Amino acid sequence: MRIVVAALALITVWGGCGSGIAIAQSLDLQERCGVQAGKAFRQWKSEDEQESRRLNSPNTQILSADYQSHYNTQLNRCLMTVQMTRMEIREKRLCSSEDEYNEFVATYMEQ
Repeated sequence: MRIVVAALALITVWGGCGSGIAIAQSLDLQERCGVQAGKAFRQWKSEDEQESRRLNSPNTQILSADYQSHYNTQLNRCLMTVQMTRMEIREKRLCSSEDEYNEFVATYMEQ
């Protein structure tokens, strides 16, 4: 009896995983997830830039921003991670030598 149950479970799992329809649906969902994540990321980035302008914070710049999407088949959800690096410019200064630059940077490095 144990052998029959194990064999049925194996056939059920193998039949579901090997199904061309299931694989095609999974690939379709992954592709749709990627497209939706791209749209959401662009919209989020645009809104973030508008909010920075609205708050009149020209000293803050986004140096890099990227996203990654993943369709989780168990949750039946599209997941997305966002990585962003911002920089706040406190003071602009044109240094004429490396020594002047080092002196300028040292004041911020000590804080």
